[in-house]
Amino acid sequence: MTQDPVVTALTAALAAGDSLPLRMALGDHLARTSRHAEALAQYEAALLIDPSNSDVLAAAALMAGELGDTAKASTYRMLIDHQPARTTVRPISSPPPSPVSPSPPSALPPRAEIAHKGPRLVTSDGELLEIEDTPSITFKDVAGMVEVKERLNRSFLQALKNPELFRKYGKTVGGGLILYGPPGCGKTYLARALAGELQARFLNIGLSDVLDMWFGEAERKLHVLFENARRMAPVVVFFDEVDALGLKRSKMSGSVGRNLVNQFLAEMDGVQSRNEGLFFLGATNHPWDIDTALRRPGRFDRMLFVTPPDLEARHTLLQLSLEAKPVVPEIDLAPIARATEGFSGADMVAVVSEALELAISASLTSGREVPVDTKLLQQALRACRASTRPWFDTARNYAIYANEGGTFDDMLSYMKNHGIA
Repeated sequence: MTQDPVVTALTAALAAGDSLPLRMALGDHLARTSRHAEALAQYEAALLIDPSNSDVLAAAALMAGELGDTAKASTYRMLIDHQPARTTVRPISSPPPSPVSPSPPSALPPRAEIAHKGPRLVTSDGELLEIEDTPSITFKDVAGMVEVKERLNRSFLQALKNPELFRKYGKTVGGGLILYGPPGCGKTYLARALAGELQARFLNIGLSDVLDMWFGEAERKLHVLFENARRMAPVVVFFDEVDALGLKRSKMSGSVGRNLVNQFLAEMDGVQSRNEGLFFLGATNHPWDIDTALRRPGRFDRMLFVTPPDLEARHTLLQLSLEAKPVVPEIDLAPIARATEGFSGADMVAVVSEALELAISASLTSGREVPVDTKLLQQALRACRASTRPWFDTARNYAIYANEGGTFDDMLSYMKNHGIA
């Protein structure tokens, strides 16, 4: 097969230095010669350079349509619609319809027929990532955690409600905060409740949304996610298990993980400029593993200890878990709440689940419905243990011997007050 000299020349130029105009020129030439898949690959590579470019998005939508990938084409069209300022879309020369791709660009489904639950973000490999519309839960749906909610109110809610006042004092509307503590204590639920209070969208980014087997792709995916989130502001960007993305570079032996952390740091630096209206929340069970550079001012500059539920919260969790279940009238939950000191929210749900299983077993044995009572809950409690104990055993050494700059003061205070330290 004769080598296309235009493709050869543009490919050589790209090897010398990647750029948006070169990617677009190569993509347009490939499109005109009916090499649709290769053209789409070039347009998607161009989106990694400028994810918000309407010209590139339109070209990518056109090529996806030529290939019969209406879902991807619809996504690119949707992203154009969500541009804060529409630009004139540059048409490219459309090649004649291919015998294997009979659907012309006009056959793309209209916007009214594109069904989805809410806005979605497109990653660098064309996959879709749901961005949840404003969550229906708020702080009133979170049992206990009074101090934690007050801290979040000072750090986030007041800024959103009084933006002009904060700007006068040189404070941006947004920022970053890490929620840390033992597993099962409601860090993710609390993040969603914050989004509900802010009346902001909620984007949950996990490790699987970023990591890729190809060198450099993880960093590119992270950049695309940040760029799309900026267009969706205000939005709460939640990084679950943030230590997996921002692990201390001193613990890494290769360059791949370090490059990802470096990219993460670069994106977080936008907090002072382009990240206005983005509220970054991270959650982790291992705060001591997070790279210290991620915790400097302007990035995740605040850390908040999410404690196991207190007495009032444990009582409320028991009530909520038993709601609409067969329960004896006026059941006394106070002794169970008192006996579950140190239990996480997930542990409390597990106690109720165990009691329900005991009630079902008793009902099958007796042939009648046996409701849950305090005695059954106490029996269930004997089969359950606080999952937070092993976590505190590990955390104790970090709180005492690795508390640089008072990072873990809140955790240390809690441990001393509860006889753990």
